[in-house]
Amino acid sequence: MYFHGLNITSATGDGINVTQSQALIIDSCTSNGNAGNGLSLGNAAEVLVIAPASFDGNSGSGINLCGNSYAQLNSWNGQPVDISNNHSEGVWASQASFTAFGLTNIANNWGVGMQLFGGARVQMGTQAGPNTLTGNQQGGVAVEENSEISFFNFGGQTYIQNNGPVGVSASFGGQVTLYGGVEISGHTGPALDLSGNSQADLLGANTLHNNGAAGDPRSAAIRLDGNSELFLRSGTIAQNIGPAILALVNSSVDVAGGSFISNSGGIAACDSSSYIVSDLVTGHDTAPGVACRTPHALGNRSFRKAQPASPDFSALKVRQAKMMARATKK
Repeated sequence: MYFHGLNITSATGDGINVTQSQALIIDSCTSNGNAGNGLSLGNAAEVLVIAPASFDGNSGSGINLCGNSYAQLNSWNGQPVDISNNHSEGVWASQASFTAFGLTNIANNWGVGMQLFGGARVQMGTQAGPNTLTGNQQGGVAVEENSEISFFNFGGQTYIQNNGPVGVSASFGGQVTLYGGVEISGHTGPALDLSGNSQADLLGANTLHNNGAAGDPRSAAIRLDGNSELFLRSGTIAQNIGPAILALVNSSVDVAGGSFISNSGGIAACDSSSYIVSDLVTGHDTAPGVACRTPHALGNRSFRKAQPASPDFSALKVRQAKMMARATKK
């Protein structure tokens, strides 16, 4: 099915609710001001959204995904997808998948910008242009219960800015990957917060700056605890309150090639149960300082992770052109 140019508002429930339906295309539609969610998918539903589109001002979430459903946002035409000012999360997903290829704006939602549970899988690329997550009251992204999110750089930036207490958090087995071109700034807590056996891979030219709060003993740009792991290869961590990296409760850090500038607590600090392996000079008295134990002198782990190729939208563009030609045929 193919829907084009609809402006949807429901006073009693979700604007768009899809279950057990695949290959549904929503082209140039809005679903705003609904009593429920803007777009709700369940029971293996599959929806492709073509910009311009908006899921704004809903009493639930902008987009709600569950039950092995899948939503893909496409902005190859230079138009944005906006998910803003919803009374719950911007995007809520459990046991579902979500993909965006740029020009996606998730802003000023009352909850978290993106909340992931139950093994949800999210891929955010920048093929069409920058992605922005800003002003979300409870945080930019929260990844829990073996869920994962990856941010890919196809030539554009992803901005995660001024989202309440934290930029990106991962807990209870969550996993985060930044493939470069991600800027996280302006949070009262960490840019990246890992806990409960969670992991993060930071690869390429990411920038984490101006996060944290004075007077908080756990303030840091990257905070990890509870058997969590950080792999960092290059990028810049600058002007944060507290150390660039704070490792607690049996956590481990593997760092090579990063740039650490003017963080008030130095480069890295660890409690007695945590460790760091790095190419940095260590020691409490070594300015700016790495106050962490190193378990061995064997160097960093060899770590390679290839970014996927930029997707090909040619078939979907052809289908859109055919549908538009049919709709305007006289």
